Order: sequence, then structure tokens, then C-alpha cells
Amino acid sequence: MGRSRGFSLTEVMVGLLFLTIAVFGVIAAYFITLRAEAKDDGLYTAVLVAQTELNRVEMQLKANFSQNVAHPPVPVPGHPGYQVAVAQQPGPDPELTRVEAQVTWSDRQGPHRYDAWVYFARP
Repeated sequence: MGRSRGFSLTEVMVGLLFLTIAVFGVIAAYFITLRAEAKDDGLYTAVLVAQTELNRVEMQLKANFSQNVAHPPVPVPGHPGYQVAVAQQPGPDPELTRVEAQVTWSDRQGPHRYDAWVYFARP
């Protein structure tokens, strides 16, 4: 009576093997995405902190261009674990000054650093 209907045990086992591999692939992709998002969140915060600090420095230099705005690393209010430092150097022209904001922070992946700099012109 020749044909039986359904799947053989071998076909079911091969199907389950492929399904297991696919599920593990999806789970691995999910965790890789979570890790990348956490890193992006830290970098996004660092960019925001650096931009805020450079805006603050810009206001100080508009009021008094000859003042020294540099400071050592200080904690960032509202962002635990983040520190920001400012360095100031003379520009290539006496009417310019170079200001660098350096943001450092640590997370589960270790320590990180983000640098942003800009030239300010004498108002």
C-alpha cells in the first residue's frame, strides 16, 4: 500500500535543527542590538554634554574674550558618571581661541571619551 502520509522522524529532526538555528540567530541579533543601543545612548549623552559646555563657554567668551575658561574634569549635573573638562589654547590668529570639551564616562563596556572642539572669534 505504498505511501504513508506525514513526515518521517528524520525530516522532523532536520526541521527542528533549522528552527533551533534560526531562533538562536534571532536571539543573538537581539542582544547585539541592545548592546549597540546602550553604547549609542552613552555617546548621545556625551555629545549633548559637550555641546552644552561649549555653549556655556561661548557665552563667557562673549562677555570677556580674554578670560581663561579652562577647567579640570567636573561631574555633570543630572548625568551620573559623566565628567566634563575644558581646555583652551590660542588660535592661529590673536582674534581666535580654540576651546575643547572632553567628556568621559564609564559603563558596562568600560571607560569612554568624547572630544569636541571649536574656534571662537573675538566679538
